[in-house]
Amino acid sequence: MKRPIIYSEEQGRTFDILSAFRDYMESDARILEDVLNSKITLVHGFGATPTSTASLTVNLAEGSVYMQAPVDANAYGALAADSRVIEQMGRAAAQSVTLSTSAITSGQSQWALVQTTFSQVDSVAPNDPNSGVLPFYNSGNPSSPFQGPNNSGGVLNTLRSGVADVSVIYGAAATTGSEVPPQPTTGYVPLYLIDLTYGQTAITSSDILTAGPSVGTNVPSTYPYAPFLAGLLQSHHNGNPGQAPKVQLGNALEVQGILPLANLPASNTVGTLPTLRQYAGNPNGNVAGNQYDIVYDTTDSMFWNCVTSGTASTAVWHGVITSTTASYGVDTGSANTYAVALSPALSAYTDGTPVTFRAANANTGASTLNVNSLGAIDIMYNGAAMQGGEIVAGRDYTCVYDSTSSHFELVAQGGGARPVAAAAASNQAVQLGQWTYGGTAAAGWRKDPAGNIEQWGQFTPISVAAASGVTEAVTFPIPFTDAASVHVQVGLSSPEAEGSINAQWYTGVAITTTGFTAAMANTSTSAQDVGFTWTARGR
Repeated sequence: MKRPIIYSEEQGRTFDILSAFRDYMESDARILEDVLNSKITLVHGFGATPTSTASLTVNLAEGSVYMQAPVDANAYGALAADSRVIEQMGRAAAQSVTLSTSAITSGQSQWALVQTTFSQVDSVAPNDPNSGVLPFYNSGNPSSPFQGPNNSGGVLNTLRSGVADVSVIYGAAATTGSEVPPQPTTGYVPLYLIDLTYGQTAITSSDILTAGPSVGTNVPSTYPYAPFLAGLLQSHHNGNPGQAPKVQLGNALEVQGILPLANLPASNTVGTLPTLRQYAGNPNGNVAGNQYDIVYDTTDSMFWNCVTSGTASTAVWHGVITSTTASYGVDTGSANTYAVALSPALSAYTDGTPVTFRAANANTGASTLNVNSLGAIDIMYNGAAMQGGEIVAGRDYTCVYDSTSSHFELVAQGGGARPVAAAAASNQAVQLGQWTYGGTAAAGWRKDPAGNIEQWGQFTPISVAAASGVTEAVTFPIPFTDAASVHVQVGLSSPEAEGSINAQWYTGVAITTTGFTAAMANTSTSAQDVGFTWTARGR
């Protein structure tokens, strides 16, 4: 997977942004190809139903088509077209298709085929505040951008969408019983076949046939399947396109032996095998168990796993999260003191317990979380207390209980300032607290954790006689450690505009770790009030 690299203070480039979007799309396509273990065409959705009142219209639910297609058949903004072929998804909203019997005469019938294909469509993004009239840089007046290319006010497309195009084609009208369905148009895949007859005025559910071999009159045994993706829970292992292959029960490499009933872990007796039992409520203090036994709690609809063998009073059971309500709750506390009630209730804080809550209030400092009134526990990040601003109202936050130091570790944020650990390597984010600062109104400095120093200052304008010069010694607020690394810039600062005087400050002598000397020559025929500013960078 490819990702763009962006640098601090780098000017943004259209190339980087569009290339990133293209790379993300390609990565998704490769993942889909790997999961499917092939490069095939599939469709999903597009449920077909007749209208509630009699008509020749068929309602199609929203659907998707997955198909091999060029990355970008046409130029993508500032990027050229990309003819590499990848798996792409096209989406279609719910729609209706109306069939026609105008080509059929008495005694005839005609097949209609509803088909789909993938295409890319450029448009102005919905709810675009500028309706596609984009601002462009105006070098003559940067604060007033051009409206459209060359300030033409022209509209530009801002969104490229993968679309599933749906169309209807017809076979030749022929004597009823001899009609033959049309083959899908090149590049299309079949969805539904409908056999129309002379004088027909309504489509019924039984008329709408999912395309496939021999599904109707004169439909060939070689007719292509509608490649509907059935999904893991629906009609899998049928072996049709979009479905898993059939399981070969006669193949010893796939299936062997018969599972004895005695080996099923479904006994209510405590034994040597892991067992699956039922109990109405929390089994702790109520159910004996051996390690790895499982109890299904019929009251709270959740599973419990035995982690410590024992009697009904000593066995230890841990709840297994089986629904979002078991780990998610809405905060009912106040700022900095958050409280949630999980259902089923958490019986104790245990190591690794995840809790996600929707905050009712933002935090302003150190914060705690109280789950099912088990007690307020500090929320920390990397073992450090919250400082304020990490949690905002109305967003979701996930914490995991750490029994070693008895705190909740914040592992996911829905918003707010993101805490980071102190950087210890070159590719890690730096905490604001890892920088050091100092100085006065006249001169200042800052130093990053790697030892790089930036210093700055200014000298108040002074009067310099005509045809003369002056020097000013500058002492850095703090010394550098490596004179060879120090780079100094001196700029003119005076009451007059820079272009109206014949004087310029410059670095006059060698730079040391503690300072430098700035020099100025006034070549004009009159005295000048001239000052300067300076910056220095190094180690």
